[in-house]
Amino acid sequence: MQNRDATLTVVGTMRALGLRAEPQQVHWAVVEGQANQPVLVEHDKAQPPVSIRKKEAEVLNWYRKRVEFLVGKYDVQFVGVRYQETHGRRGNVDSICRRSRIEGVLAEAAFASGASVVAGGLVQLSAQLETKSAKHYIDEAELRGLDLSQLAAQRREAVLAGVAALASQPETEP
Repeated sequence: MQNRDATLTVVGTMRALGLRAEPQQVHWAVVEGQANQPVLVEHDKAQPPVSIRKKEAEVLNWYRKRVEFLVGKYDVQFVGVRYQETHGRRGNVDSICRRSRIEGVLAEAAFASGASVVAGGLVQLSAQLETKSAKHYIDEAELRGLDLSQLAAQRREAVLAGVAALASQPETEP
């Protein structure tokens, strides 16, 4: 999904936030520059406090506020949300549904914060990156010059989503 209201004047370095949800936490990464030569600025995970983990509405609100905070703190113009794959999914239905709800809140919060949003599974992110399969970036731990070998797979996916979001930026004229 694209934020149709995000008409940007490209000045300086563009930044993107990549997000990859799990049922109990969200991995995030901030990248900047161009999609063909991204620079990893910061990465971490966000986990709601134990005191609210059983209160779903409060947890979703906490994630919303966290996205708003990250977009503001890092002056992010683009956000990529890596959705879970929908084909061949087996496992705990509650966990799958919980992750889906978190992903929806992440995308909505980014959009509401004024960022242009790219969201989807690996097929959509691959198309955004104009590559046949973005999965090889995760498996090989290298993404267009970025060494991701020290990052867990979920964090690599957050970086990938951020770079896909950078790829969505409008072409600039010299």
